[in-house]
Amino acid sequence: MCAIIGDLSKDDTKRLALYAARLANTLPGVDPKDLLHHALLKASLGERRCPRDATAITFLGNAMRSELFNLRRKSKQTESMGDLEQDFEDVDDESPEAWVERMDDLKHAMEEVQQAFGDDTRPMLVFEGRAEGLSRDEIRELLGLDQLAYESLEKKIRRFMNKRLSERRAI
Repeated sequence: MCAIIGDLSKDDTKRLALYAARLANTLPGVDPKDLLHHALLKASLGERRCPRDATAITFLGNAMRSELFNLRRKSKQTESMGDLEQDFEDVDDESPEAWVERMDDLKHAMEEVQQAFGDDTRPMLVFEGRAEGLSRDEIRELLGLDQLAYESLEKKIRRFMNKRLSERRAI
C-alpha cells in the first residue's frame, strides 16, 4: 500500500474528488465516486504500486485515469473507437499536477472574489460554475438573471479580475 495515501488532507481529498468528476464526465454512466473508490481500493490492496517519488494526488490521479481507460475499453457503446480515443486524449492533455495547480489558483481567486464582493454570492457562483464547465447561459439560468443583469455581473467580475491581475503583475 502506498503510505502517502494516509497523509491525504481534506483539500487533497476534495481535489481528487473534483478530478474524478472531471474524468467521469468524459464517459456516460461513470460515477466519480466509483473512480476514486477503485483507485483507493487498488492502492490499499497493493494492486497498484506507488512510485517512491510520486505524490498521492499524482498516484491516485493516474490510477483513476487508468480505471477510466479500462472502462472505456470494456464499454460496448455505439461510438466509434476513434471517438473514444479522442475523448480520452482530451483528458490526458493535462497532468494531475497541472490540474491541481490550476485548481489551487482558482481556489485563491475565488477567495479573493469572496472578500471583494462580501455577501453577494453571485460572483462566487459564476466562478464555481465556470470551474465546473457550465456555459454562460447555464450559469445565468441557475442564478435566475436576465441577459443584461448577467452581463452586468460579469462586467463587475471582469473589472475586479483586471485589477487583481494588474496588482499581481506589479509585485
